[in-house]
Parts: sequence; structure tokens; C-alpha cells
Amino acid sequence: MSENYYVDLEVGGTISQANATTVLDIINNNFEDGTFSINFKNPTEDKLEGNGWISFNEYEEIENRLREMNVTFRFTMYPKEDYPGILLYNFPELNLSGQTSADNNGHPIIRNSEINPLLNLMVDLIKSGPNVLPTHINNEPIKDLIKSLLEKPDDLIPILENHIKTIAPVIPDVPELVITKE
Repeated sequence: MSENYYVDLEVGGTISQANATTVLDIINNNFEDGTFSINFKNPTEDKLEGNGWISFNEYEEIENRLREMNVTFRFTMYPKEDYPGILLYNFPELNLSGQTSADNNGHPIIRNSEINPLLNLMVDLIKSGPNVLPTHINNEPIKDLIKSLLEKPDDLIPILENHIKTIAPVIPDVPELVITKE
């Protein structure tokens, strides 16, 4: 028997009526609370929501299903005992999708081990300029970043911005639900 975790699911954005029906089925079959029906002729819901206790296997199945449909969602599994929380997100309109650790409030967690090497590099760049890049090449967490910066020194700012977005993404709220016929 697997352990259950408390989860929240929010689905919004522009989705087809077929995908909305599938999301409603997922919510009906897996969650104790949430949006269980919708009037397709005159939808009044801001988003489709579900929350409750499910197993990690169910969590993964729901994630896979939502990603297959490529709908806009935030799916949070809250921390429990020694297990960290997980925040999955998909915003196709923004080309933003991924996963990060989450706290008890469902906010993303950025670990010191992920951000400190980048912060140290940025401080050194400000103090000494790009000549300092080779001194960071053996720093495992940012080794690939340094390699990219050394290969394209003129693209320093865009490369750093992309790296920051990867380790510290700004995850927006789920947009209002719009259901299309197709």
C-alpha cells in the first residue's frame, strides 16, 4: 500500500471542451473536493480545481495525462514528513513547463546549493569582469553554464538570464478558464 499525499490541481487557460471533460473526469475520479461539473454553454468557473489525498502513483498518472493534453495547470503535492513537496506546472501559451520543489504553501523552493554557485559567479563577474570565468569551470553545478559563457562571451547576459529562469522560474497564476468547442 502506498502512502497518500495532499495535492492541489488547478487547470485554466484556453482548452477544448473535450479536454475540459477529461479534466473533470480526472477530478471526479481522484479528488474529494473541487470542480465536479461545468455548464459548457455558459461556463462560470475561473478554473477547474481538485484537491485531496492521493498516492504518488496517482499523482504521476494525473501529471502524465495533463501533459499529454498540454493544458495549462499547476499541480502541487505538499510536503509530508521526510518527503519534499513538488510543484508541477505547464503554461503552453508561455512556453513554460517544469517541476520544482514546493513548501507547505505550494510556493517554489530554491535550494542554496542550486543558487549559491550562480550568485558567486555573478559577484565575481561584477567585481572582475568576464576574465574570471575560467576560475569557475570546475564548479560542478555551473560547469555547463561556464562552458556556454566561454563559447559565446558576447551572449553573457542572455545566457545568464536563461540559466536564472531555469533554476528560479517565475511561475504565474493559472489564467482564467476559456473553453473552446474544438
